Amino acid sequence: TDGNIISGSTDSNPVVNEPGIYNLLVTNTINGCTGTSVVAVQQNITPPVVDATVNNLLTCTVTQIQLQGNVTGGAQGVSYAWAGPGIFSGGNTPTPGVNLIGQYTLTATDLYNGCTASDAVLVSNDIAPPLVSIATPAQLNCYITQTNLSGAGSSTGGQFIYTWTGPGIVSGANTLTPAVNQPGAYNLLITNTSNGCVSNLATTVEQDIQATVAQAGGAFELT
Repeated sequence: TDGNIISGSTDSNPVVNEPGIYNLLVTNTINGCTGTSVVAVQQNITPPVVDATVNNLLTCTVTQIQLQGNVTGGAQGVSYAWAGPGIFSGGNTPTPGVNLIGQYTLTATDLYNGCTASDAVLVSNDIAPPLVSIATPAQLNCYITQTNLSGAGSSTGGQFIYTWTGPGIVSGANTLTPAVNQPGAYNLLITNTSNGCVSNLATTVEQDIQATVAQAGGAFELT
């Protein structure tokens, strides 16, 4: 009696589905004598505590990161199950490897009582390339034999590395304003050190050294 007996209330092994105090009354059908006993059914439905975290962004150079699943509870251990768009390893461990942005959910199961709990984490990225521009360079000629190029780069946060290539860089190849003394194509490569993303842009230095045609007049005799 008492509690919540699903079946077998008149058998020696009834089935119950709720915690509580259950009373057993046994009657001897020969002499009518009875005996009683009490049993307490306990319940353990405490789920584990789950905390999923991520400490990095995906970038142009960091293309794979690890998530971290912290789980407490489960006297006999827990199992891990991650779900998300870019899990490439460790989907049943505390630290899976992922390579795509999106939401990742960790579900932990207490191996003793079968209870589960979940937590989700969002993986983001920073793959914005720096903006790059180059002003139109001056033309080289017989007066202007050297000129400075003028590049510009910007992005949200980070520091930048500048790299110029071309046929006549005299100095400043790693600045925005290198000095050049030859015509031709010059390329500016800008690298954002915070996310490894790069941008490049080319410009052309022209040259005008066409000589003026000089012609002297005829000979004259002085008298």
